[in-house]
Amino acid sequence: MPDDFMVNDWWESVGKAMAKFRLEVHAVLKTAQRLKDAGFVNVEERIIKIPIGPWPKDKKLKTVGHYACASLVDGLEGLSLGPLTRGKFS
Repeated sequence: MPDDFMVNDWWESVGKAMAKFRLEVHAVLKTAQRLKDAGFVNVEERIIKIPIGPWPKDKKLKTVGHYACASLVDGLEGLSLGPLTRGKFS
């Protein structure tokens, strides 16, 4: 997505607000290493792209896209409201 896309502005604002609470927006990217550091072995990390919306022609990906979109839309308010009201301006 382009740098000037509004979703990027929103995500950057949420990230800055969450940082005030010492929360990491991209913590999931450190999960594999944290598991290894905790003593787990044979940790396998797979990063996959998923569609956000029903645009794929493939039936399975279309279903995944529906679920991903619903999950994102349902979670936006909760993900935004707390950090942006309590973290951004404090």
